[in-house]
Amino acid sequence: MNRIQDILLFKQVADSKNFSSAAEKLEISISQVSKRLAKLEKELGVVLIQRTTRNSKLTAAGELLYSRAQYISDEVSDAWNAVIDMKDELYGQIKVAAHVSIGLKLVTPFIDIFTKRYPLIDIDLYLDDSDIEFISTGCDLAVRGYIFYGHQGLNDSGFNAKKISSLPLRYCASQEYIKKYGCPTLPEQLIDHRCLSFYRSSFAKNQSKQEWPFLIDDKIHLFKVNSVFSTNNMDALQLLVEKGVGIGPIPYYSSQQLLNDNKIVELLTEYACIRADTFIFYKSGKHIPTRIRLFIDELSHYVSGLLNKF
Repeated sequence: MNRIQDILLFKQVADSKNFSSAAEKLEISISQVSKRLAKLEKELGVVLIQRTTRNSKLTAAGELLYSRAQYISDEVSDAWNAVIDMKDELYGQIKVAAHVSIGLKLVTPFIDIFTKRYPLIDIDLYLDDSDIEFISTGCDLAVRGYIFYGHQGLNDSGFNAKKISSLPLRYCASQEYIKKYGCPTLPEQLIDHRCLSFYRSSFAKNQSKQEWPFLIDDKIHLFKVNSVFSTNNMDALQLLVEKGVGIGPIPYYSSQQLLNDNKIVELLTEYACIRADTFIFYKSGKHIPTRIRLFIDELSHYVSGLLNKF
């Protein structure tokens, strides 16, 4: 720390052109400025400033250190201002929208941690599986998950979007279902099974009830399925898979414990190609309030920590 302080002192001397002006701005004596600069030069083994009775001039070594000292000064100033800004904004309300399953399994446990860490910040959590614009609900940000396959990705939403996870979905069935209906070994056999479909939009609803994607020879193929149930809520679908109603896609983080407990069986693993990506959406603009930026960053870190456990 003393080295950084001495380097910043050196920069002030260089900016001021003489010791007396630097001492005045630093609010220390001229002799202290002289002693600390001499100490810095001794540690470095070079002369940084050529002194004369009227002014001071940087040496080649001084010019080099000055260019680096400017960066250090800017970083210190930015850090100082960031903390001041954070202090001023670590209170108030954050309105968060989330899909129901994500809200219950990821966002709510995180809010428990976040509000204990920042007790002056209030959270308003709005859970809904529709895809209405979160701004129209008065929310500051939204946490939402979407299912993709192959090279599919997120369409331009007009908002900032930060991906915080990308996990495969597993086609699963309960032990009870397998005993009663058998175990499909090929995607084309799903037309003869009871399938549970998940969707996020009316278009996806129609498609998911008719065809599911699978990867064969490095290409995506769509296979007709016998869909006996469809929903836009993943918790409802998972519950029916556990109850033996049919075969359905379950998120990786939800299925792992059920697989470990031998309650469900993973199917068609060599053909699976669907994934669930989770995003944080927030308003575009240069100024994002510190409390919201903090929520986004810490939720991202929290989710990363959870994924590392799998």
